[in-house]
Amino acid sequence: MATSDVSATWADYHARRRLFWASVWLGPWLALGIGALWLVERHGLHGLLWPLLAWLALVAWTGARWQASRCPRCGHRFFHARPFLLALRAPRCAHCALPKD
Repeated sequence: MATSDVSATWADYHARRRLFWASVWLGPWLALGIGALWLVERHGLHGLLWPLLAWLALVAWTGARWQASRCPRCGHRFFHARPFLLALRAPRCAHCALPKD
C-alpha cells in the first residue's frame, strides 16, 4: 500500500474508535436528558426505555463499524468477528500481527 493509503486507513480506524467511545460516554447522558425532560413527563419511568434502547443500538452499531475496520498492511479486517466488541481489545491485527499503536 502507498503511504497515503496507510495513513488514510489509520485515520479511518481512529475515527471509528472515537465515534464508538463518544457513543459510549455521551449516549447515556443524551438518552437520559431526552428521556427525563420529555418522555418521563408523558410516560413515567417507562419513557426512559426507548432512549436507552436507542443508545444501546448506537453503541452496537458503532462497535460493529469499529470492529469491521481494515488493516493498513494486509487489507483484511483488523479484528476477529467474534466475540463481539471484546475482540476490540486485541493488540494486533488478527491476520498479519501488525500492532495497533
